[in-house]
Amino acid sequence: VDSSGYGDNGTFIGSPVWSTNTPSGKGCALDLTNTNYVSVPDRDWLSPGLGSITYALWVKYPNPPGAATTLMRKGTNTANREFNMSVGTTGRFSCLINSAPTVTITTTQGWLDGNWHHFVCVLDRPNSVINIYVDGTLQTSGSASTLSAANISYGHALTFSLSAAGALSSSLTNIHIYATSLTAQAVHTLYAQEKPMFVADSR
Repeated sequence: VDSSGYGDNGTFIGSPVWSTNTPSGKGCALDLTNTNYVSVPDRDWLSPGLGSITYALWVKYPNPPGAATTLMRKGTNTANREFNMSVGTTGRFSCLINSAPTVTITTTQGWLDGNWHHFVCVLDRPNSVINIYVDGTLQTSGSASTLSAANISYGHALTFSLSAAGALSSSLTNIHIYATSLTAQAVHTLYAQEKPMFVADSR
């Protein structure tokens, strides 16, 4: 269910399950397996196009993940993929933008603790950079200079899925998409608003 007011509600494919296990203890999360996912129809504002964009979500996955696991994406074909947010078997987060050329950045640290984590991917066109934040803190950056002229909008549905045969049940909640590049402070503020009550703020 889209709470933004834009009406971008998703369709259940298979049997995703609603859960009350969330980072803050409020609201609901989606429990997914590799055969169950959610599909949201394409909208212009869900794609980077020629501009900047920020994708953010909370995720909880098995320790360790059973396979490298896609969490959110637009497009599955390598010829016209828009983006892919994923977590690997070592708990490292990756963000892939575009298909040709493709830019992928991955955190050096992995998170294997079975807890909720806030994962944010920011495409910042003016500064030609892609940033990954985890739990409100910048973890890694990569150059996006090769994407300067790429119009990243190919008409695909947005999907929340665990697209790997060995993927085990994982949970997603509080998914946000912003048609701009959030600053480090804005990302931290978003994290702080939704973080689990027992998590200390290290900043």
